[in-house]
Amino acid sequence: MKMKITIPAAILIFVAVFASETLADVAPPPGFFAAENALELRSKTELKGYRFFLTDASGEIEEIVFSPGTAKVFEAAGRGGASRFASVWAVPSDSLEGRDLDEGSLAELVGELEQEKFAGQVRLLGHEFRKEVSVIESGAEHREIYEISIAADSGKPTANPLAGETLTTLPGGSSGLIVAAVGGALMFGAILIGGLLIIRRLHRRSLK
Repeated sequence: MKMKITIPAAILIFVAVFASETLADVAPPPGFFAAENALELRSKTELKGYRFFLTDASGEIEEIVFSPGTAKVFEAAGRGGASRFASVWAVPSDSLEGRDLDEGSLAELVGELEQEKFAGQVRLLGHEFRKEVSVIESGAEHREIYEISIAADSGKPTANPLAGETLTTLPGGSSGLIVAAVGGALMFGAILIGGLLIIRRLHRRSLK
């Protein structure tokens, strides 16, 4: 018994297979793309009296050691799923005095920070390592920048957002990005048409 494949069903199968291999996450709204979004932290002065940590929703944590005038950059590569959602925390140094923050105790620290176990702790900022951008910005590198300082009035750390950097990775600026986007759309169309021709041929053979 020969199984007949209708053209509409074959089209749906082809598009579903192609999409499953090209989309690694939930697709953004039409006209937008998911782009990597790095995090850069700067400090002009010494941040005495506090220790700083970067955590993410997957439970990972790392301590941030600042040096005046030196930027700390956290790249977005490899930070998918829950690890794309991050927070930067400041904890008074005396609250951690006597604690040996090895790998095991660092893991415990994530839960303690989320439950606000430390007096005087501050969640400085939340960051997402992937963000939705327009097609014109889709071929650029994105980075959010903050300056970390100690407020003179309260004595507590603060995070002040600076202008984000958008570094174009394709020649020709925005026009180059538009050309790349159009080229990608044309390539998808060519693949789709080729697949439809193959499906049509298979459909004809199934009717013989």
